[in-house]
Amino acid sequence: MARTLSNSALAELAQHVGYEASQLGGAATLIERGHFPTSGGTDVERIVGNALLESALLHLRSLNDFFGRTASSHMEDVFAVDFLPSWDPRWVLTVDEKKTLDQRLAHLTTARRGRPLRWESRRMRDMGRVFGAFAAELRDGWPVRFAWFKVHVSEAEYPIVTRGSTIAS
Repeated sequence: MARTLSNSALAELAQHVGYEASQLGGAATLIERGHFPTSGGTDVERIVGNALLESALLHLRSLNDFFGRTASSHMEDVFAVDFLPSWDPRWVLTVDEKKTLDQRLAHLTTARRGRPLRWESRRMRDMGRVFGAFAAELRDGWPVRFAWFKVHVSEAEYPIVTRGSTIAS
């Protein structure tokens, strides 16, 4: 049985979803512009570049679950269908990509052995498009709920990252 969250709860949660999208777009844009390289540069630039990339990938991972899942064993998790019941779940990451992020970002595992993680950053742009589709459906069917996200729409539609980035283990 689907749960129903109050509009006040959803309005508050929308700020957190928007934050995820804004942080993904902002971090990825800084990386794309080369402000903080993940290799080369000074030690400080590499540390900040890796932190930005890790941040972007963590936000990507969170949004992937938000847009792709309809239920979880964790009752407190929030999904796009909570805001838009007609939402057709969309996974941006493949099963293998999600597994890689889970292993590399959320756990210390033997999967970190070998070469550094090379990330195909087109997935960040793909997430921006999914967020845009979600916002458009909200705008057309749930304008009050769309207003909660409106401030984040342009940030999620950044020309996020156009080339792969690398993160050291």
